Amino acid sequence: MNTTFILSLIKKYANSAKEISQDDFLELVEGLEQDEIEAVLSILVNNGYKVVDESVNRTFFYSGDDLKGLTNEELCVLAQSGNNAAKDALVINNERLVHKIATRIMKQYKPTSLDEEDLFVEGCMGLMTAIEKFDVTLGFKLSTYACNWIHQAITRAVMNDGFDVRLPVHMFEQ
Repeated sequence: MNTTFILSLIKKYANSAKEISQDDFLELVEGLEQDEIEAVLSILVNNGYKVVDESVNRTFFYSGDDLKGLTNEELCVLAQSGNNAAKDALVINNERLVHKIATRIMKQYKPTSLDEEDLFVEGCMGLMTAIEKFDVTLGFKLSTYACNWIHQAITRAVMNDGFDVRLPVHMFEQ
């Protein structure tokens, strides 16, 4: 087989990481005998190319209407891949959780210069941090994971900006 000809065909299908999808590879070797397919595959391997299953790495784009039936964990995977509509949907889905934690901290610390809306906004920032750092493969729910991030963000805001006289954070923790 002509190696340069095969490599010139492969370059049309390969990405910058020298990966070719399984579908493109099958299209490329369609009609060849088994020994010819093995020869093409050995040329690919010798030149650093990989045949990958693209369906695993495929990114789907969802509009706002498509996001309604998805769980928080599925939305989190989409948000981590860069889908801003999924982030917005996650914040909307977890508003009650953030509000509940903000109300509890408001009653606990009674800050003088922050109102409940300010604490809610800080809690949403903590939720966004949780969305970025959440690992779906561990098997936990996003809301369970996000509680600590929300609580930490709100508490930190109260400690830094909640009172007329600012005390260091470690003084609150004692």
